[in-house]
Amino acid sequence: MRVRDLSSNPVSASHEGLARFLLRSEAIASSKIEGLRVSAQQIALAELAQTDDSVVKGLSANAQLVANNITALRGATTEVARRPDSPTACQEMSRPRCGATVGA
Repeated sequence: MRVRDLSSNPVSASHEGLARFLLRSEAIASSKIEGLRVSAQQIALAELAQTDDSVVKGLSANAQLVANNITALRGATTEVARRPDSPTACQEMSRPRCGATVGA
């Protein structure tokens, strides 16, 4: 079964929340492997700052990096679901982009 088939299946809609949780968990675990240890509250604030384009006081650079990792993984999975047979999609995903906005 292909990713596109899974996403178009009505039963799959019930798994959407679980999928978001697992993607977020994977990004956080990957960040921990990279040595970035951040509290759940800091990550949530960093994600909120990304969506609102607002400034959050006391937000660490590591929290921003982890939030960027979550965003990058979410974007990558969306792109693969949109173009599952494209080797270019996989090549584009492998480019480092997680730290692009830190310090900006």
